[in-house]
Amino acid sequence: MKDLDFIDFLIDSKGLSQQSAACYERLVRSVWPQDPSGWTQKYLRGRPPGTACAVKAAVRHWIEFTGRDPKKFNLKGGRIRSHRPAPRGLSSAQLRAYLHGAESKSEPVRTILLLLPRTGLRISELCSARKHQLERREKRIALVVVGKRDHERRVYLSKEAEKILDRYLKSEDPKGDFLFPGYGNKGISPSRVRQVSAELGGDLGFRVNPHTLRHTFASTLHTQGVRLPVLKEAMGHSSERTTMQYIHPSDRELIEAADLSELKGTL
Repeated sequence: MKDLDFIDFLIDSKGLSQQSAACYERLVRSVWPQDPSGWTQKYLRGRPPGTACAVKAAVRHWIEFTGRDPKKFNLKGGRIRSHRPAPRGLSSAQLRAYLHGAESKSEPVRTILLLLPRTGLRISELCSARKHQLERREKRIALVVVGKRDHERRVYLSKEAEKILDRYLKSEDPKGDFLFPGYGNKGISPSRVRQVSAELGGDLGFRVNPHTLRHTFASTLHTQGVRLPVLKEAMGHSSERTTMQYIHPSDRELIEAADLSELKGTL
């Protein structure tokens, strides 16, 4: 198997991004050509939950790439991921407490934590952002990012988010290409931001992570009346169906819905 050919197959035929295609290619480098089923089961033995999905997807694509039918191979194996509650956005009170707590963190994590619920950006998009991705249109600042499936979108910053970013750039004056530099001339590691957000959530008494903040952004905009097509584009989703999974009604909205259900004049 020629590595580049397989990567091209994943990008051109399956619509994967360059990053995902390269990851899949690495996963199947040692696959047994005549027994991908046996290799998959052996590879997944003892692996943590969550690994199986990516490995099986990579092997299925590889089998198809070699001209065979993936349905004819048994790719079972791997530990089952334990059930976890679906992520939800923070309530208004939780968001206020979170933003207050984030102010005390050191840079550049502080600014990233403050921008996440205000932009809806994926943590990988924000941590890898480079200075040249910032541009000004209509007298507003936007960050041009390339998300999943190489979809490019322009994420405009709110006026408050502009102030936060401007304060950071003036006080920290980051060197190099990255907006939020880390070690080795790279952007800061997303795992570092996740670690700090988890610690902050532990101090506040509720669960917080970058994905929770992405849900918070979507639910907040939906509550404010932002139309679904606009929210879809802001989130970088390929379908409105995906965006709907990020919208969660607040307790106040559920109470209002309950009040609207009163059967006035019938009792």
